Amino acid sequence: MSTVEIQRVAAADDDHWWYRERRALLMREAGRLVAGRALHIGAARDARVLIDQGWETVVIGTSGADVDAARCDGVDARLGDPEALPLEDGEFGFASALDVLPTAVDDRAVVAELARVLRPGGVAFITVPNDVGPRRPGPRVATRADGRWAPLDPANPLPRRYRRASLAELAEGAGFTIDRVRCWNVLLRPALRRHRARLLDGTTPDLSPRTNRTLRTVSRVERRLPLGALRGDSFLVRLRKPM
Repeated sequence: MSTVEIQRVAAADDDHWWYRERRALLMREAGRLVAGRALHIGAARDARVLIDQGWETVVIGTSGADVDAARCDGVDARLGDPEALPLEDGEFGFASALDVLPTAVDDRAVVAELARVLRPGGVAFITVPNDVGPRRPGPRVATRADGRWAPLDPANPLPRRYRRASLAELAEGAGFTIDRVRCWNVLLRPALRRHRARLLDGTTPDLSPRTNRTLRTVSRVERRLPLGALRGDSFLVRLRKPM
């Protein structure tokens, strides 16, 4: 994808209900801490909320064009592999990875790298899709045909879905303690299960401005309600590296 195309998609995402709410959740999590050095794996536009809060932020991206576009915007963005971060041990007090784990080749390696680059006492905030299917044993990898989790990126047809137990396994395997796990998009889960592609694709013409505003309003309302223990479309996870 070219730099121009990335900028076009970023502009669309800036107003899209799902990305806006995700940035609001990231801002809330980072706002609980004293600003210092932060790492964000993923889109530089999400990292802007950290920078605006005073965090000295490093962004790791996997697309050269995305990294170049972020640098043009004044962001300290670096090309790197989330499974082998080009960073020193214990560099950061806060790290975020929003929907990075589902499409990673090795999600355990990503979580282990987050633990490595955080200082003792540091916090990681991650988001992952909730496995909202029937309670049955089976692999954590779903196919594109599984309507419970259609990928945002068509180039990644086999994203993972998670349950609380698999999240605990990942976190503890990397040496983290779990501060909090809660669900997100509880109110919108039925709609997302039926119309995921149309409601989540930030560039589709099918999502009207009115629908976008309605979804944004529902998301803001949910943020203020104690619904995190109910089943939602995604998990919000706060991890802490022990002292």
